[in-house]
Amino acid sequence: MKTIATVSPVSVELIDGHPTTNSLDVAAHFGKRHDDVLKRLRNLDCSSEFALRNFAECSRPGSNNKPEPYYRMTRDGFTFLCMGFTGKEAAKWKEAYINAFNQLEQTATEKSSLPAVQDAVLEQRAFRGHHILIAKLNDTYWLSAGNICTALGLGSSDRIVRSLLPQHKRKLRRGNRELWMIDTLGAERAADYCKAELGSEYRKWLNRQFTQQPAEKPVEAPTLTGRRWLISFDHTGKEQIRPVPEDAGVMTLKEMLSAVATGHLLLSTPELFQLSAALHHRIERRTADEAEQLKELQQRIAMDR
Repeated sequence: MKTIATVSPVSVELIDGHPTTNSLDVAAHFGKRHDDVLKRLRNLDCSSEFALRNFAECSRPGSNNKPEPYYRMTRDGFTFLCMGFTGKEAAKWKEAYINAFNQLEQTATEKSSLPAVQDAVLEQRAFRGHHILIAKLNDTYWLSAGNICTALGLGSSDRIVRSLLPQHKRKLRRGNRELWMIDTLGAERAADYCKAELGSEYRKWLNRQFTQQPAEKPVEAPTLTGRRWLISFDHTGKEQIRPVPEDAGVMTLKEMLSAVATGHLLLSTPELFQLSAALHHRIERRTADEAEQLKELQQRIAMDR
């Protein structure tokens, strides 16, 4: 009697909020050698950004406890990998995976909904002449995914909404309608799906709309406490108040000379050398000036004789 091989249902798991499947499961259901699936994965003609978002290399204990590599992938990653698999059998498993992804995504987002419209503050802002509905709730901005896709010429918002974690998307109830709303991180993700020039313009628009400018630090009013002040009176008797620098002191010349000699004036060794050099230079300059004055006096006396 011929034995009929049975294949388990497709495996789609929620990992870090993302519905994913893995290369081992894909190989088993599509009748491929896992080595061939790995080779196909490593040679996919997609951008590095797409690969980073949708594929993650993992490992599990294999024969002789050696690590066996495999890949975990998102819905978009699965679609990119399997689009080249053809035939009736492949079509059957593609449909099974799509249904499994849909069911898991629906379960993950059933409770993701904003309160009724009266609980959120609504407004509209324009990008390139297209109005985008924005809801603000608890200091968080939520933007209409459909409006964003229309403004960017992306058509349906399903692909963007599916790619986001549950915490970055919500449904807004407006009467009998439910609208998908995405936060600013999700809104920025939409730029990855449009042309580079338009995406750059759109990102700049988002930054202008939702990046908070740092609050200016208030200028502290001057205070008399905790500082030293020199109070004097000018010739008219008007009081003059000036701050005394932290490294300044008020003393007589005799007190200063005594403080330097006894070490009560706290000067570092370099500062002492600077003071000594300045005094030495002043003495040399005064001696030279006095010598010049003495020479001129002697010359005048000689001329008078």
